[in-house]
Amino acid sequence: DFKVGDVLTPSVIEESISRLQRVGHFNTVDIKTLEEKTQISQRTVVVRVSDRDPGIFNFGVGATNQRGLTIRGYTGVAYRNIEGTGRGASARLEGNYNVSEIKYLERKITLGYLEPYLFDTRVRGRVNYSQSVQIDDLDNTKGSDIKQISWILEQDITSHILLSYDLWNQAFVRDFEIQTGQKTNELTIVSTGPTLDIDYRDHPFNPTKGTFTRLNVEYADNDLLGSSDSIKYIRSFASFTHYWSPWKPGWTFANSVRGGYLKNLQADGGVPYDKKGLILGGQATIRGFQPSEGFPNARDFGVDDFVLTTDASMYLLKSELRFPIYGNIGGAVFYDGGAVFVKGVDIKDPYRDATGVAFRYTTPVGAVSLEVGYKLDRKQGESQFPFFFSIGTF
Repeated sequence: DFKVGDVLTPSVIEESISRLQRVGHFNTVDIKTLEEKTQISQRTVVVRVSDRDPGIFNFGVGATNQRGLTIRGYTGVAYRNIEGTGRGASARLEGNYNVSEIKYLERKITLGYLEPYLFDTRVRGRVNYSQSVQIDDLDNTKGSDIKQISWILEQDITSHILLSYDLWNQAFVRDFEIQTGQKTNELTIVSTGPTLDIDYRDHPFNPTKGTFTRLNVEYADNDLLGSSDSIKYIRSFASFTHYWSPWKPGWTFANSVRGGYLKNLQADGGVPYDKKGLILGGQATIRGFQPSEGFPNARDFGVDDFVLTTDASMYLLKSELRFPIYGNIGGAVFYDGGAVFVKGVDIKDPYRDATGVAFRYTTPVGAVSLEVGYKLDRKQGESQFPFFFSIGTF
């Protein structure tokens, strides 16, 4: 982050070390001057790095309690420094199979390429292609075959601020009946928009203090970008998470607030809600709700395939007190709550919330977590104590 003739300060050196560490190619990074601890003003800078193995192969298996019991697996290969240029390529294959209810294999393949210095600048270019077949409705009767390609630009503005821009994100979606394979619908969604991440956490996977902020805007257009005739919308999200350790080490108070907005811009069209709608419920939003209990749903809309012709908004609150138990084992108590509002739809109970406890085992790449939730406004027919098993926390 400096050049010949600049004033070399400790903060400039630390920023450069952080930037070099973030590229992911080095095990160690050190920047010093030959003339340190002297009065000499003209300094010779020495940069020492040790290369990390650029080739990676990984695989894993696991299980979750989604829809009773779901077995998961993945494998991937990547080479992150082709011929020492920083260019990277990767491939990943994922699969989910529900054993107890649906007995259907969901699968996804992802291919990626990274160009690290577009036009000799710090701007990175990414191309990602994915093809997935997944269950797409709460009743587990419909699926989607999605082919998607994304062209992305991104740049580290500082070591704490990342700006990325989806230049072109094109998805071809084919809906079908799971049992028969018969096609029910076909559409194309093409979108563009920026994402801004401001990260001041002390650790990316196991934070104990600091803040993380994300802002995202997505715009889809049938005329300008080439979406299906009925698709034209703007969709935006904002989130802010604060981590605080007010007591002795190991205790962390984490709080997050999120908001979202979706507006249809096509007078004679609409946004397919199962693809781009604002839905709460599940491990990532409100624990205590199974994915099949996400809301709003067909009961609120009165139809299975709801199309948004107006606008919708949502907010979500997550609060969690994390504490140590023994060694790398810890626990937490949490509260999640949120609401979704859809213009023109009368949702009788828009705010839903849940509380619960969690047990965690901390690893370098995030906590292995078992969470048990309890709905504070449980309705008839809903689960009473859903639990979630996952890696990572908010």
